[in-house]
Amino acid sequence: MSSWFHRVKKYVWDEEKTPFHLLPVEMHKKQAHNELFIYAAIEGILTAILIFGILAQIFMAGKIAYVPLLLYSLMLMGALYVLVNRKPIWAALVSSSPPLVMFGLLFWFGFHPNNTSFDKLILGGFLAFWVIYSVRIFDICRNYPEMAETVNS
Repeated sequence: MSSWFHRVKKYVWDEEKTPFHLLPVEMHKKQAHNELFIYAAIEGILTAILIFGILAQIFMAGKIAYVPLLLYSLMLMGALYVLVNRKPIWAALVSSSPPLVMFGLLFWFGFHPNNTSFDKLILGGFLAFWVIYSVRIFDICRNYPEMAETVNS
């Protein structure tokens, strides 16, 4: 019999490293740090890709209209760094802003004309999930000072 389930549980659903099934008030500080680190790493990678694209547009095409977006992206990277190291509530709010900014851009400019209804549904669902998960990040930072240092056994 295969032991694939034990490997999945060991590497994907580890109590210490991936505490996604716990409420923020039930976590201890190491679990909260791990979850914030994973969130910041994923959002930081997406933001870094965006920054490189913006820099290419600014320097290669001369489009200086992208400078405000570059400044926002750099501010977001700084907030993600502070979020992982200090865990203040303001950093959680700033790092939670990208899905709201994207919703605003979609509301203001609309979807690309070539997007199908399925594409719009997937993008809208992803952004809605991101907003809901950002509330969890905010709750983790709000409860972080009261969290225990280790697991109470």
